[in-house]
Amino acid sequence: MTFPTAARPPAGPARRPPGEDRRRIRELVARYTVLLDTHDANGFDAEWPRTVFTRDARLRFPIGEVDGLDGVAAFHHEAKAKFESTRHRSFRVRTALRGDLADVRFRMRATHVHPERHGRPGPLFEIGGHYTCEAARTEQGWRFRALTFHLSWQRGPGPA
Repeated sequence: MTFPTAARPPAGPARRPPGEDRRRIRELVARYTVLLDTHDANGFDAEWPRTVFTRDARLRFPIGEVDGLDGVAAFHHEAKAKFESTRHRSFRVRTALRGDLADVRFRMRATHVHPERHGRPGPLFEIGGHYTCEAARTEQGWRFRALTFHLSWQRGPGPA
């Protein structure tokens, strides 16, 4: 089928029905959540952020900030290295679509396990809060362009 020139769809990422966009954004949230626990399973990986963030991403956390894709992997790796393991769970994803952008909010609960001490399991550090994000539709799919974590509560000894 050909379109008259004036009616031709705009170039760029393919548009999908709103329900499909919301599903893909939920998948983005899930991918990020899993990567928080697995991104360095085989050692430092500088490439994983490209699967969830845009090149100009802005990240804000209570423990620090990152502007641009280049520092994201190192920031997460250094934060996670203080613990033996982590388990993150995201839920209640809310999305407001604005064309090729979306405002995204989701809740997060995370358990961080400190390293063993004197042959005994390390204590737990648990946190809860929510993320406010802006996602952008890209040629590679939806990616976070801005991501801020808002800490609501914490329990146990924090990172040393």
